[in-house]
Amino acid sequence: MSIWGTMKIAACALLCLTGPGLAASACLFTAECFEADGCAESGFTLDLADADDAGRVVAATEFGDLTGRGLERAAVGVSYVLEGAGAVYLLTMSGTDARLSVHMEGPIVATYLGTCDAGQ
Repeated sequence: MSIWGTMKIAACALLCLTGPGLAASACLFTAECFEADGCAESGFTLDLADADDAGRVVAATEFGDLTGRGLERAAVGVSYVLEGAGAVYLLTMSGTDARLSVHMEGPIVATYLGTCDAGQ
């Protein structure tokens, strides 16, 4: 099985997990790190809507909406697995700190460093 296929299976498994109380957040990522190329400035934003009763969430970005599910982990923070625009996204928030990793076919990954408001 390809790495991309394995990532899809892992994302599918995580999408089956839900967590109560996952709330809206506005995120701003000020650094973009691409593979081994280092990091550059970024102004990427992501607006995460409140989770519905089934734990599904929608995140609005400048290139379209991402959909997925959240997983609440009290000791670590909150994580979301999202899909859209040809990639799988893992958003992790702890306090106001946030990390977003974007997994694309190849495999290729870009990581965004930033903050999300306290709406968690």
